Amino acid sequence: MDIILKERGHGKTTNLICMSAQTGIPIVSMQPQYIIELAEKLHVQIPRPISTQELQGMAEKPQAIYVDELSVVLKKLLGSSVAGFTDTL
Repeated sequence: MDIILKERGHGKTTNLICMSAQTGIPIVSMQPQYIIELAEKLHVQIPRPISTQELQGMAEKPQAIYVDELSVVLKKLLGSSVAGFTDTL
């Protein structure tokens, strides 16, 4: 699992787009249109980004995804703010 931690405006989404272009793994985002526009600006081709709403309705989910702004996406999917988390690599 790749984790990108940076302040707002310091290239997190750009990094994620470059990773998506290299791996073919789609990005889940609250703002998929922004992802598309930034990828075009960067002149890279990525799989079509997926909105959180679309992800929830998918019968067959992608095998792997990148998530742009994890806390925002989790809040949307879970209906609660995430105060903290653990994970296993």
